[in-house]
Amino acid sequence: MASQRLRVLRIFPDNPTAVDLLGFRPVARAVAEVITTAREPTTVGLHGPWGSGKSSLLAMIRDEISASDTHVVEINPWEFDDHVDVKGVVIGAVLGSLSELAAEDQSIKDKITDLLKRISWGRATAAIARGALTMQWDPDKLIEAFTPAPVEGHPGTMAGFRKDFAELVQQLGVARVVVLVDDLDRCLPSAVLATLESIKLFLSVPKMAFVLAADQDMVREAIAAGLGEQHRSSVFARDYLDKIVQVPVALPYATADDVEAYLALLLAQDGQLDDEQLHELVEYASTRRQQGAAPYLGGGPPVFLEQAHLLLAARCVAGLGGSDDVANPRRVKRFMNAYAVRRHAVAESEISLRPEILFKLFVLEHRFLDLFRQIASAPPVKRVELIKTLEDWATGDAHAAPPEGVHADARLLLSSDPLLAEEDVDAYLALARRLSNTRVSVTASPEVEAAVRDLLSDRQGALERGLQRVAELDTQQQEQTLDEVLSAARTGAEPARALTAAIALTEPLAHLVDQLIPAIGGRRAELDAGHALRIAGIEALRPLADELEGDLTLDETVRNTLR
Repeated sequence: MASQRLRVLRIFPDNPTAVDLLGFRPVARAVAEVITTAREPTTVGLHGPWGSGKSSLLAMIRDEISASDTHVVEINPWEFDDHVDVKGVVIGAVLGSLSELAAEDQSIKDKITDLLKRISWGRATAAIARGALTMQWDPDKLIEAFTPAPVEGHPGTMAGFRKDFAELVQQLGVARVVVLVDDLDRCLPSAVLATLESIKLFLSVPKMAFVLAADQDMVREAIAAGLGEQHRSSVFARDYLDKIVQVPVALPYATADDVEAYLALLLAQDGQLDDEQLHELVEYASTRRQQGAAPYLGGGPPVFLEQAHLLLAARCVAGLGGSDDVANPRRVKRFMNAYAVRRHAVAESEISLRPEILFKLFVLEHRFLDLFRQIASAPPVKRVELIKTLEDWATGDAHAAPPEGVHADARLLLSSDPLLAEEDVDAYLALARRLSNTRVSVTASPEVEAAVRDLLSDRQGALERGLQRVAELDTQQQEQTLDEVLSAARTGAEPARALTAAIALTEPLAHLVDQLIPAIGGRRAELDAGHALRIAGIEALRPLADELEGDLTLDETVRNTLR
């Protein structure tokens, strides 16, 4: 009934939190101890893939050291990607934060001002050098007009900066300055190198400590790309990073029990628990985690928890079990957000479906898209028979081979309660097809991310490497990769490169050529001779080539190349 429809759609924001929902607090305390007691300049690297909780761990570290005699600086180099001189911006951000400690000490203020002037001078020089390539101006006069004069005894460059910065830090009224660096793995290669160089060459002095939160593999790739072809070996990139990071720390791996508790806490928090109640639950889960007593919110929690929340958390982990998603907090959160949208749409459409049936179908769509598509597209009169055949296999002989086209990993999900053969799911499947063409918008796996990154890269050999990666993916991952590339062709910063990748994907994704042809043809106004040459060389695209050759709105060079 309409009166029973959901009126509020609640989703989980992807924001870092210092509340320890995943049992990271012991790691935060250990890192805090390292960076507040080490005598020499220290750099800690927090390593983990995207979505594993690095930003939240940084927030916990900040909490652990906030009461100590330590000044914390937080920077995000991702925000500086478009700056001419990222090193200057990073160093300037640190100096700007240190100005908070100057208080009434004019000598410290003067030192910071002097160092900031030298940063400004260097940034102005870099900007002018870049602009002088295309504009008519006198760089020397502009430097003289727009940058402060160097202080007597100090050059207007970064020469001697490290020594002067070390003297400044010693004068500050704190025992330690800790710089927390987040999202380094999201930066362009040039920004990654500039950030690391600013730390190593200018800021790494006694009483300074740094915590870098990043996926180390992606940072190494950025280092290799940023240093040029002569330094592209993985060994060189690893050694370069190791010289900067003295203390590598891997984020704890989130087990199924961890994620179940995490999700239950999120759901409970969304149920409007106050801070004190949430803290009690977190401490309770932490104690049971140390005791190895799973589920971590089982037993007798000190705060009432709705059974529906605990059941949904358990179902989510069981449904995603065996996939990469279950060990990644961000992916779990995104999956639950996508599920919330679908659940809301079902309620608004007044479709009667038990929550456990809806959830099982949604997990099936997310994890086994081909199988879900097969079920959804089957005629209603044959659908029940198809589902019963699948469930008979799943609940029968454990050694029986799966039906053709069905992945063996689907057995556990298909055999779990509730079974679907006796349920009326026709109205839901019709809605699912209309809403998303049976696709769920969730974070791609690392394998898909790596393939897309190569396909859209301008580095030598990257496209070929990306095509090889795609060939090794399963069907669902290949479709996710195609979606990402086509999206980049529509709205990305470099649509021409994405269009080249889409054309090249026709060969490893021959089974998706019916999707590729209209997608490529729809971008015909952006085709150049290079695109045309690729199209002409691929037999599966011959019908598209013939159609484009007769399109008189296209550039004549493009049409001639297609012949």
